[in-house]
Amino acid sequence: MEEIKEGISSKSVAGGSSREQRQVRWFNGRGITLTHRFGELSFDVKGKNDEVLCVASYGAGPLGAVLGIELKKKLSWQGMRQAETEFYLWQSSSQYPFCQVITDMRIGGAYYSEGINDTGNMVVRYRVFNNMEQLYEFMAKLIYGLPKDLNDRLLPRADPKLSVSFPQELLEPRRVKPRLGRYEAMQQLSGGLPPGLAALKLISDKRAEEDDVANLRDVADYFS
Repeated sequence: MEEIKEGISSKSVAGGSSREQRQVRWFNGRGITLTHRFGELSFDVKGKNDEVLCVASYGAGPLGAVLGIELKKKLSWQGMRQAETEFYLWQSSSQYPFCQVITDMRIGGAYYSEGINDTGNMVVRYRVFNNMEQLYEFMAKLIYGLPKDLNDRLLPRADPKLSVSFPQELLEPRRVKPRLGRYEAMQQLSGGLPPGLAALKLISDKRAEEDDVANLRDVADYFS
């Protein structure tokens, strides 16, 4: 991770890195618990991201997560499925648009949402990077392109008369936080399924579309 952080820093724009670095912090994602619900039943999932970048005001919590990094000795389809699962879990837990990265320090990939399409389905973008320079540049643009007032947005929370606004869209790359909190949005996205089941359905549907005959035991093992 230290090598990755140095690689990101090397791609920062002149004079634009210090403030952005102060408003976000890296945390060990393996020690963070993500809470989801099946209807009225809540359940906890232990995060397996090696490192997660969070808005500093939230501390080491999923509510402020904007970027997760999964490190592997060698990329495999099982690792890609794990990264995809991490994306759905963290994206639904965070207040902000989230991006999930996976890399073996030679090549890498990233998952993020571009919002809701005309048919009401969430659009998930997957990008491949053929070398670490491309991946470093991608993550640097993501981090240094964050709004400069991310932490300031939390200040009105002390006053119940003032509303707290969270960015629903972030640039470089363009990332959108689908509004899954409302019942109508959840109905539109998942046919009425709770967010936890909806995430599993998205994974299952995607695997079916790719004619992946490997099975979903990898996902089951990941949740266990």
